[in-house]
Amino acid sequence: MPIQLQLKILLLALLLIITACGQKGPLFMPDQEQHDKTAEAPGS
Repeated sequence: MPIQLQLKILLLALLLIITACGQKGPLFMPDQEQHDKTAEAPGS
């Protein structure tokens, strides 16, 4: 199996896992970034 194909499958699997976690809890990446930005404002 070509390395490029393996990488594509790996990335797709990661994406599926991340989106699945995001729907269940706050593990979704864009949400985390937004929370970090909003958390910085009151702290400073």
